[in-house]
Amino acid sequence: MILSGISAAFALILAGAPTADAAMSEKDDFGYMYVDSKDPAPKVEYDWIDASDGGTKVSISGDDSTATVPLPFPFPFYGQTFNHAYPNTNGLLGLSGSFYHYSNQNIPCTSPSGFIAVYWDDTSMVYGGSMYYITGTNQYGVEYICIEWIDVECPLYASGPNYAITYEVILFKDGMIKLQYKDVTSARQGKGQSATVGIDAPTGSDGVLYSYNTGVLEEGLAIMFGSTIAEVKSVDLETEEGGVFYAMHRDYTVKTVVTHPINVDMLKQVSLTFGANYATAFAFLDSGGALFTMVDPEGFIQLDPAKCSVKKNGNELEVTFSFSPTFKYPVNTFQDLVVSTGGVGVMPNTQILEDIYWVETRLTLVGSMVAVSDTVGIIENGGWIRGGERFSFRGLSVVYPETFKSPKPGVVTLTVSDEQGNRWVQTDVDGQADIEVQAENDFVRKTYIINITGVPPGVDISEAVPYILNIDPYRPTPPKEVLIHADSFDDRNTEYDDDNEVFVTWEPAEDFESGIAGYFVSGVDPFEDDAEGPAPVFVESPDTSTKFVFDGMGSRKIWVWSMDKAGNPSVPSYALTKIDATEVTFSEFSPGHQVWVNT
Repeated sequence: MILSGISAAFALILAGAPTADAAMSEKDDFGYMYVDSKDPAPKVEYDWIDASDGGTKVSISGDDSTATVPLPFPFPFYGQTFNHAYPNTNGLLGLSGSFYHYSNQNIPCTSPSGFIAVYWDDTSMVYGGSMYYITGTNQYGVEYICIEWIDVECPLYASGPNYAITYEVILFKDGMIKLQYKDVTSARQGKGQSATVGIDAPTGSDGVLYSYNTGVLEEGLAIMFGSTIAEVKSVDLETEEGGVFYAMHRDYTVKTVVTHPINVDMLKQVSLTFGANYATAFAFLDSGGALFTMVDPEGFIQLDPAKCSVKKNGNELEVTFSFSPTFKYPVNTFQDLVVSTGGVGVMPNTQILEDIYWVETRLTLVGSMVAVSDTVGIIENGGWIRGGERFSFRGLSVVYPETFKSPKPGVVTLTVSDEQGNRWVQTDVDGQADIEVQAENDFVRKTYIINITGVPPGVDISEAVPYILNIDPYRPTPPKEVLIHADSFDDRNTEYDDDNEVFVTWEPAEDFESGIAGYFVSGVDPFEDDAEGPAPVFVESPDTSTKFVFDGMGSRKIWVWSMDKAGNPSVPSYALTKIDATEVTFSEFSPGHQVWVNT
């Protein structure tokens, strides 16, 4: 089943009000918006930069103080560019000017204006705290500057570690802004309870508010602000009928078309997240193609990078993921599929296909299990087999419930076990059972059970049916008094015959374990490995006679041996006869007159 395009199944997460309840805000009039690191998607990654490690310390302290930090590049902000930033002790980063304002306000704000409210509150660096900045390049090759407030006193004049908060702002050369919060827990007024977080336009008439006097900040939070957004134009999902993925049955595909508002080559990543963040497949994009990989610590999804691909069509990229869920997948209810993309100079974007697939991880055995021996053929449940013989269990198929579908070859194993813990394993399972077992060389009754193995507990839901075999390691007695009759069973035993058709009889053999199954009659010694001749005739017990045809003349032996129901042969017995089909010839003679002649 293929689900195509942007449909009702997609839920683009756009928050209606800027209260930090959702991961993405609406755009302001200039196009700026935010995405944070909280669920639901889209999300940005929290990736703390320690500016104090190799960075430059800013000369700032006290209360309501401001410093000047030179920017390593012209920074674009609401249609203007700025070469300096002005951080103060109250968590403001001025761009259009230097501000000391300690009383936080809502956004948009006209006095001051043109700022980034990283943690705008009446905080200080009177008893401690410090500020550093550091420059660098991110994973996409974009330059940045990071300005970090370390152990700022919150609220004003509060001293000690219980009142110290640490946060930072990162300005990227492409105009993106990222706020990160390492420690915002304070004994009073922490987590932004009396702070403003957001960006304000230089005109003071526009801006994006993340929070205002609301304790929604937390350790490990990241917030990204920007004015351009990547786009997920369509998603095509391939499943079986009913939206099911059969675990390790075959490879499935998700094809997504993504684009960048400026240049598609600026897209750097497309990701595919399964369910409640169970696993995420990534396509890391560059001019040479894409690197496909997984973040999947539990092994829920098996990605096949060789079958994944990226194709460029104008300013669009078609990215194809090829994968198969594994038997470790944790749930079998309908799940969301989340497609995200991001890159240079854009906010990440996401499409969510809600309740769009589920994974069938259960397997069962269907069919009729039989034991098969080269000696006696099919051995019914409860039947006999000779001691030490190799035989196979067949007749069962590994399938998903209520289907005829099986896992890929070699994905699962089948194991036969007996009551003593002996195990025989078939590793090359291609849907069908064919498990070779060796019987014990003892007179015992064995119970065998077959299970699907090589999968997590709970995958095999088949009901175990015991298969019982009786093992007979002993030979039966040989047939007694093998006799050859010339023209019928009623003829007396003879050592000669004038044609190659004879009638053979013998006395019954005995077997005290499995019982006599029958007798083999042959003109060839069964103990001669290189003996050639027609296949022996089998006579089913209790019959003890058969007609036999030789293939030539001369002295001949007829071999007869018994076989029990387990397939054990006896020592053969034999009888000897001579076949002479030569016509009788007479020589000339002249009897006398009235002489009696015996002919």
